[in-house]
Formats: sequence, C-alpha cells, structure tokens
Amino acid sequence: MTDTQEHLTLNHKLKKALVEMLHRDRMNNSIEQLKSLLGPEFLKQQMDSKLEKADSLLPGMNAAPSCSCSHY
Repeated sequence: MTDTQEHLTLNHKLKKALVEMLHRDRMNNSIEQLKSLLGPEFLKQQMDSKLEKADSLLPGMNAAPSCSCSHY
C-alpha cells in the first residue's frame, strides 16, 4: 500500500469515527429530550437506578400515540 492509500484509509476511518460520534451524540440528546417529556412520575419510578436508553424509549413509544406533537 502506498503512502497516499494509507493516508486515504486513515482519513476515511477518522471521518467514519467522527460521523459515528455525532450520530451517538444526536441519539443521546434525543433520548434526554424524551425523558424530559415523560414527566416526573416516570422519573420518580426510576430515581434509584440509572435509566437505560431502552427504559426511556418504551414508555415514550407507548405515550406517543396519545401525544399531539405537531412540530415534527
């Protein structure tokens, strides 16, 4: 492999890692927003334990049909 090919491969790997990091950050921000929408009664139930992402998503999905969110 030439120096140029190695540089391109490294550059591609760095870009891929950056895109993945930005994707995860966006997902985590969205999950935090969802938690804030679920209300204090949900957070109070889970106060003693760390909330997993799935623990926030399921109640959010269950509440979504009853929500009249028009900004999306």
